[in-house]
Order: sequence, then structure tokens, then C-alpha cells
Amino acid sequence: MELTRVLSEKTIAVNRQFSSKEEVLQAISVLAKNSPILSEFSSEDIFWALSEREDLSSTGFGKGIAIPHCILDCSEFVIGAITIPEGVDFDSIDNKPVRILVFIIAPENMRNMHIRYLSAFSGMLNHELNQTKLLAVKDEAGLRGIFLRHTELPESESSAAGWNQFTFVIQSEEIMDRVLSLLTEVDDTNIAVTDAYSAGHFLYNKPLFSSLWGTPMDNYCKIVVATVPRKLANEILRRVHQLVNKEFPEGLLVTMQELQYYAGTLNLG
Repeated sequence: MELTRVLSEKTIAVNRQFSSKEEVLQAISVLAKNSPILSEFSSEDIFWALSEREDLSSTGFGKGIAIPHCILDCSEFVIGAITIPEGVDFDSIDNKPVRILVFIIAPENMRNMHIRYLSAFSGMLNHELNQTKLLAVKDEAGLRGIFLRHTELPESESSAAGWNQFTFVIQSEEIMDRVLSLLTEVDDTNIAVTDAYSAGHFLYNKPLFSSLWGTPMDNYCKIVVATVPRKLANEILRRVHQLVNKEFPEGLLVTMQELQYYAGTLNLG
């Protein structure tokens, strides 16, 4: 992801105060206009596009974080950030005030990259240590630097020799969110998700085993298959290792293999 190109100090504001969600969206609209990419749009155009997206559902996804975003007929992404140490009501799903906000203005024809940016920022901002670092920063250059360090994965090349396939067997929605966030950050990754059943689903219906479960078991089980450029496999393995060994010792199984043949692509959206 070329975040170095689309995240500018001119679209970042540090230590701001706001009294309402509408005031925040208006501030974003003015801030986004600092990018020459949006020269053909007024701040009112940007405000209404962001507001229409918020009417669908709040982009405040909890833990003091919001990622308001919208689509415009522009040529490139415009991304920015605002820190609000005292917080502001943003209709978040957990009803907590938002203190860190990243906004994304996306072109209409770049849905896959839009998804990748959303995943990269939500994954990075979910970590409390990253939130602490961002709120402690005193200038725009420092804030930009933190985002670049914590969201950039190496970009792949279409001609890179070799691909690997990861298979994830996942038994909770929380793990599913984390795995998809990780995978969608990576350029050129193709991802497919299928429903599955755990072995317990079938054993529950056999008289010999049914007494092991007092009530029908929760059967959340998904299989995620992802093709990844081989040059990025080690970085993904490093992050997967953290998930398996530090966060989810149960409910997640991961395998990886080198592919002998690879052709075609899949849309994320």
C-alpha cells in the first residue's frame, strides 16, 4: 500500500476539540480539501458524502476509534487523521467517545484498495499501545510517522516469482475479524471464505458422544483460503504466530504451502 503518497501532513490535525459528530465531519471536510486531489470538490460535497455514509451506520467501531470514509469521483485516495484527546460523541457501537479518527476519501473504482486501507487502519488502531503513541504525539509529522511505521507491509510485484497458500480454520467471529484484517492489508492477496462444521457438530448427533454436550454446541466454523506472494509469506507468518501463540491458543488452525501453479484473481468486494 502506498500510504506514504496518500497520507499527508496537510490532512492531519493533532489535539483538536469538538462538541459534536457533525462538527467533526465538517472539520474533516475542510482538512481533506488541503489535498489537491480534491480540488474539484467543495468542502460541502465532502461533508455530505461522509454524512450519507454515517447514515448507513456509524464508523465509530469502538475503543475510542472511528474511521469515517466515503466514495467520490476522484482520481486517488485522500487519507488523513485527527486526534481528539478529550474525546467526542460519535455514535460509536460501544457508546464511548472517539479520541482517534482516520478518514478515507476513496475513488469509485478502487474498492479492493479501499478495503485494504480500512483493514490496515482498524487492525493498527485496535492495539492500545498504538493508541497511546498516537495520543501522545504533539505534531502532524510525528503522527504521520507512526501510521507509516505500523500499517505498511512491503508491496508485492505482479511478476514476483512464487506464491504461497494459507489456509485458516477459524472457530470464532473475533478470530475471523483479526484474520481478515491481517490478510486484506496485503497487496495482491486473493481471499475466499467458506462455511464449515467442526467435528463436534457431527459427534453431537451420535448417542455415544451426545452426553458430552448438555445443549447444542456453538458451531461457528469458517475456512479462509488466501494466496499470498511468497516474498511476503514470512511477514504474514510472523503475525500469524502472534495470533496463535499470544491471543488465540484455541479456535484457530493455520497451514501454509507453496503453490506449483497459480492463475487468476478474485475481487475482495
